[in-house]
Amino acid sequence: MKQKINVLSCLIVVLVWSIGADLSGGTISVKPENAVIVLPAKSRKASFDKNYLGAAKELQKHLVLITGTDIPIVGNNEVPAGKYHFYIQRRPSDDKKEFASQEIRWAVTPEAAYFYGQEDNSLGAYFAVYDFLERQLGVLWIRPGDD
Repeated sequence: MKQKINVLSCLIVVLVWSIGADLSGGTISVKPENAVIVLPAKSRKASFDKNYLGAAKELQKHLVLITGTDIPIVGNNEVPAGKYHFYIQRRPSDDKKEFASQEIRWAVTPEAAYFYGQEDNSLGAYFAVYDFLERQLGVLWIRPGDD
């Protein structure tokens, strides 16, 4: 079973990561080795909010399966310059729209990808990550679990 998933993952890598994902009429190409997943800061003392770590790990796990590259997870105050950022629970600056009940959003720009829900709701970030993986990268889950 894992063998079949790995073959499919390699195919997805060729289709999406090599030529870029088609988003809103444009194509954005990202080199996985030049990317980081960024967690939101919780406070000045903590480098990141642990409530969102699960969403970041899910994104990381699936990007490893798709690309073969382990994209590091960093705190908001540890973001390296010159990298493509996958932001967990961070809105793009141009998103001012109010959230509907239980709404999640994700957005992809040439500089970063954003996965977020209503503030203080870590499930929103999870669902935004899952929605992106399914709609843009073609990830499908046949049953729960990693087997």
